[in-house]
Amino acid sequence: MSEPELITCGTHGQTRATFACQHVAGGVACGFHDAGPGDDADPWPDAWCDLCAEALAADGGDWGEASSALADIKLLCTHCYEEARLRNQAVPPRVRGAAARLTADEVDALIHDAVHAAQAVQESSDARWHWRQLPRWDLDADAGTMTFSDPATGAAVVADARLVGSYSTKSTSFQWAWQTYAPGTPAVAVLARLRMFGEVRGVPALTEPRFDCDERTGWDLAALAGYVLGCEGLYRAPAGHLFWFMLLANWRPRA
Repeated sequence: MSEPELITCGTHGQTRATFACQHVAGGVACGFHDAGPGDDADPWPDAWCDLCAEALAADGGDWGEASSALADIKLLCTHCYEEARLRNQAVPPRVRGAAARLTADEVDALIHDAVHAAQAVQESSDARWHWRQLPRWDLDADAGTMTFSDPATGAAVVADARLVGSYSTKSTSFQWAWQTYAPGTPAVAVLARLRMFGEVRGVPALTEPRFDCDERTGWDLAALAGYVLGCEGLYRAPAGHLFWFMLLANWRPRA
């Protein structure tokens, strides 16, 4: 039996090499399928998403030209593979439809569920931290935190803040933060997963960097981002003609 191929991951060091489709490697809630343990009981078999599973079936169960091009297989370390498996095995309700790519009606139903989930998250976090009653907010973009406070009483709570996009009242358009920030920043890396989700699930609004819409659509997309990526609150911060939408998590009292 030959020795397994080894690779060196910039984050996790040297591990065995594993392989996954581009959607599993870089996405979230894209579904997870694998080749099975096989004779050697490989704990990290080759893996692919719901969309690639459909393409593989259309190619007769063997990787053909079309399915291989769609999969665009990526090399991962074992730790990155396991993280990708966890991200993609967890598929929220309404994310799967009749096919991997949702119909327009299925997208509407998904957004409807996401908005209601966001409302529940808002109520739950506010019931514990009372942040929506605090009149002042301060965003620390470098630290990635949002502080809500009341100067009169000294009450203050902090949450990790992840910017997801901005709405311009001047151009009446929405722009994703992965278009705003430089490649390689943490915000872009996480939002890239949402963009990949949009490609697999057929949600054009998640893959277009900027598009015309009304402000309500900004709220809907922020809710959908929170539904897929996870959050403990949403906020819309005004900045001139822009409204910045962000996901909040990890609430705690201000030190």
